[in-house]
Amino acid sequence: MQTIREIKAAIISGGFSIEELNEVIEAVKYARSQLARDVARELKIGTQVRFTGRGGKIYTGTVEGIKIKNAVVSTQAGRYRVPMSMLETV
Repeated sequence: MQTIREIKAAIISGGFSIEELNEVIEAVKYARSQLARDVARELKIGTQVRFTGRGGKIYTGTVEGIKIKNAVVSTQAGRYRVPMSMLETV
């Protein structure tokens, strides 16, 4: 199995065709959506979560609502609509 560095280097070196790059992109999108679904299964209203906001600031808060792709999270800084893929349970 290749390491992430090897995969990144292979992509950057330009050894792939457009079709191959599109296949890699689709695989990454699929894996990301699967991870988001796994997180969504764990979440319930009241669950404590953590996410990284714009500028790299880490927020911790409580889930107030769950949508199809996002969760509404209440933090000390306010309420945020956060994609499931960005959430991590505390």
